[in-house]
Amino acid sequence: MSDATTTFLSTLPPPLTLPDFNPVPHAIQLLNTSTSSPLQKFLSEFQKLENVMDTIVDGHYKSFNESIHTFSNVVEKLQGDCVLVSGGGKGKY
Repeated sequence: MSDATTTFLSTLPPPLTLPDFNPVPHAIQLLNTSTSSPLQKFLSEFQKLENVMDTIVDGHYKSFNESIHTFSNVVEKLQGDCVLVSGGGKGKY
């Protein structure tokens, strides 16, 4: 995990970071129109989360893209081999 991610996660209130956190009651509380403060705080935290996610995706995009490309090549080769084994590629070798 990057330093930016760790720093961001450490600023979140404990209920949001628990593995069994239920977002529904939290969202209902944020939608309560009697106060806009929790909603504004949530929107601010949401924007911070978006920025952290962008950083993570940007940092791993190349590796992910190369992995998908390699997987596609393996699938293509296996499909070609299946054609050869089934007799569809007679005369290739």
